[in-house]
Amino acid sequence: MYGVLLFFVSPRDIEKALFKSNPYAKKITVSKIYPYTLRIEVEKGRILALLEVQDGYFYLGESGRILQKKRNKESAAPLIRYYQKLPFAEFQSNEVIGYGDILATVFFLQKCSDIGIAVDTVDIVSPDMLVFKKEEKTYYFSTNRDKEAQFNDLKTIIERFSIEAVAYESIDVRFKRPIVKLIK
Repeated sequence: MYGVLLFFVSPRDIEKALFKSNPYAKKITVSKIYPYTLRIEVEKGRILALLEVQDGYFYLGESGRILQKKRNKESAAPLIRYYQKLPFAEFQSNEVIGYGDILATVFFLQKCSDIGIAVDTVDIVSPDMLVFKKEEKTYYFSTNRDKEAQFNDLKTIIERFSIEAVAYESIDVRFKRPIVKLIK
């Protein structure tokens, strides 16, 4: 874009081009400062999870976007095991994985992280059963019920249990009435 008058430059086009070529960028804002300057602000995304695929791992960002593809596991992010191993070569960096159960898993991982639940592994057994494990605790989610409703149920139960000092083994929020298994 060197040599182009600032008046003819489209900030949206620049944002799209930068976003497309920078997988780790979470948000890019381009603004014009006349007469000769473009201000570019970039918010960096983070690795939310590793998706285990054939012959490697996809490093997933907050929107289900593949930030990086690697043959080795080099991050401490939660590991997602999908019920069918996706081919390593089928997806490229900066591409969003369009599978609803993987996107739901990324949503729940982000929400769990926000309330202090650092998940170790996630097993996507089927769209009906997303199994999140953190040490000895297990959390069950589903794509068949509203995600926000499931998360709100989980958050309410955890808040109540922390106030009452109740020890639990698992919380299943896949149904309208959550199922909790307490430690005896």
